[in-house]
Amino acid sequence: MPILNYQTQPDGLWIESDRRQLQLTVYSSRAIRVRYTQRADFGNQPSLMVVAQPDGQVPFELRETADGLVFATADLQIAIDRQTLAFTYRDAAD
Repeated sequence: MPILNYQTQPDGLWIESDRRQLQLTVYSSRAIRVRYTQRADFGNQPSLMVVAQPDGQVPFELRETADGLVFATADLQIAIDRQTLAFTYRDAAD
């Protein structure tokens, strides 16, 4: 399930693979919501777990590496493997 396409959005990152979609939404520099679906879209049903709204003012960056993508805020990094979509979570200091 390699990454086929990705696009930054005002509040995060959208990723498409051959079988699924992933969405990373920045809620704060320390909180990233990760959503996944095998459907054509994520739907609009409200979450039972997340009641906050994303803060579109939190800066983030996306870097492309040989192995995948690195999505980072001031406090954390999420490395996303290009071939498997596996996530590795790190402190920004690492």
